Amino acid sequence: MRALGMLLIVCVALAVVKAAIAALLLALVIALIWAACIHPRETFGLLTYCAVIAVFNAHPFTCFAIAGAVFVTAHVLDGKKNRHSQNVGLDEPET
Repeated sequence: MRALGMLLIVCVALAVVKAAIAALLLALVIALIWAACIHPRETFGLLTYCAVIAVFNAHPFTCFAIAGAVFVTAHVLDGKKNRHSQNVGLDEPET
């Protein structure tokens, strides 16, 4: 009987904790909606930052590969642009 009473107390305590977490989550969602209405750029910037951090924590090697591919692509495209601007006028005969 004592064990059953202890189990009941633990279940009620866990239900109270669950309700408190649900209330805090609801308050966070309301605050986020309010912030998105008042400061949308900062709010969505924060959400994007949080999403990037979450993805990086879940898949770090994939993120390094994507960042490396972006860096290499930007470097190659910048090199092509600079090479083209350096070659301008070389095909014209001098007078």
